[in-house]
This record gives sequence, structure tokens and C-alpha cells, in this order.
Amino acid sequence: MKKNITVILSLAIVFSMGAGGAMVAESDAAKDASSFKDLKDLDAATKAKYDEMIKAGIFDGVGDGVFGVKEKMNRAQFAKVAALIFQLKVDPSLKSSLFSDVKADDPANGYASPYIEAIYNAGITDGYADKQFNPAGEVSKEQLAAFLLRGLKLDSKAKMAPGVSDKTVSDWARGYVALALEKKLMASGPDGTFGGTSAATRDVLLFSAYEAMKQVAAAKPDTVTNVSIAQAEATGAKSITVMLSGAIADTSKLKVSVSRGASAQTSRREVE
Repeated sequence: MKKNITVILSLAIVFSMGAGGAMVAESDAAKDASSFKDLKDLDAATKAKYDEMIKAGIFDGVGDGVFGVKEKMNRAQFAKVAALIFQLKVDPSLKSSLFSDVKADDPANGYASPYIEAIYNAGITDGYADKQFNPAGEVSKEQLAAFLLRGLKLDSKAKMAPGVSDKTVSDWARGYVALALEKKLMASGPDGTFGGTSAATRDVLLFSAYEAMKQVAAAKPDTVTNVSIAQAEATGAKSITVMLSGAIADTSKLKVSVSRGASAQTSRREVE
């Protein structure tokens, strides 16, 4: 499945198309791993994975020029990533949440509000506690394994899987971890243990999300989704962010134009 598209317009605007239906426009060249100082020394294979996920708009940094490789991921970050890699329907105009601690105007995690609703509706998680999501909370590695398998519609299979005999994994998660390892979504540590109750870091999220996204693509190689623009806003002098109503499996079908007044700007499209 083609996932990335770049449209170069006479206004010097660059659009990158992600697998989850989010199209980001930037005035300069699209970000990739080289945009972050803590990703400078990656080997070629690892850099390619970071590049794909960053260019698709699925991941961004935690600060100016910093990706935050070993920072602990939180539940809000996971919600955005999961909604995009699993191509869930996201309503960017959503201003309220069924969770009392999810606020669209939250300066730290408000961006994730529509993504949180999307993963809830998809059955990936039902929250942290009664009517609470805990967007700033950590995600353990075993929780991440369970969330990803639910996104891949493998929850029942995970519950029936022979569990791992690993003391670092909680009893409830043994089947999820076993299947996550079998599907190569995640890996054990150098000491041979999974570290199930330890907090997942952003690099773990990226690699596991990358593998899950590939499995989604392999399961639906010929899917074409009809989408429309759900939201568009100027995010800079030469920057436009566009959210589509769904994912595009074949980006060669995407037509993009930008108008200034009554005049349409010419464009050149490059599909990766």
C-alpha cells in the first residue's frame, strides 16, 4: 500500500500523506529522522523506519529538534499513533469526550482528544478507570502489546494463546505478550525477558507501531477509501494542516490543488 505522497506547489507548500488520513503541509522539506538531534546516529535500516513514521505524520518530536527516543510514552501519544496506524475514523471537530479527564483545551494532551475517542470506539481500550482515560499516564509494555493486538483484531486469539513463562509479565498479559512476540510486533530485551510491567518508551512505540502498520497494510493491500477534507487550517505563513475523514490506501488516487483567490496554483505530485 502506498502511504506517502508529496505535492509541491508554486506556493512552496509541501504536503505529506500519512497512512491514517492525516495530511500535513510544511513550508520546508518534510521532517524526517535527520530533523532530530537524538536520531543522528541511526543505522540505515532503523532510520528508514523512523523516516517513514515521521514523514507520515504519525510521530513528531517532544521538543525543538528532539524526538525523545527513550522518554516514556503516555496514553495520549499512544491514542494518536493507534488511530493513525489502524486507520480509524477520527472526528477532528470533536470538542467533548466521554472521559471526564480528557479536555480538548488541555495544553499538553488536548490534541489527542479525537484520537482517544476513536480508539475507545474501536475497542482498543475502555479507559483507565470509571469515565477516566488518564491521558498523561504511562503505558507498560504488556499493555502496549494488548492494545496493538486489539487494534489488529487479534484479541480473542491472544486470550487463547499459550502464555509466556516470563516472571516480568503479569498473568493477564501472558497470552498477549506471547502473540506479540510471535507476530514480531515487539521483542524481548537483551536478557531474554520482556519487561512487561516496565514503562514503554517512545522508541518501543515507534517500532511496534511500524510493524503493526505493515500488518494492517498487508491485510488490506487493495483497499481504496473515499475520503473528504474534514478540517483544514493554516498553521504558519506557508503551512497548512489538513485532516481527512479517513485513510487513503492508494495515494495515486489523491488529487490536490490549492487556490489563491480565484486562481488555482499549479502543482507537481510525487508519490513514494
